[in-house]
Amino acid sequence: MSGLPRRRDVSRPRDVWQVMVCGGVERLTESLRRGDAYDAQSLSDMEELCRRLEAFRLALDARKADAAELVEA
Repeated sequence: MSGLPRRRDVSRPRDVWQVMVCGGVERLTESLRRGDAYDAQSLSDMEELCRRLEAFRLALDARKADAAELVEA
């Protein structure tokens, strides 16, 4: 046998958001929980990511609050 042909694929297409964004954050989170080592630049990058995600969270919360006020009015 010279190899295995591709099997008929019946799976659902993968979601880019899950693969690139959520998957990356989840892998980094697990790496930190495992206690993997990181250099100073990586630590700086992770701190920047935290600041950006916190700014996003605050902006999303504010926008949702604005939307809720419009619905209630």
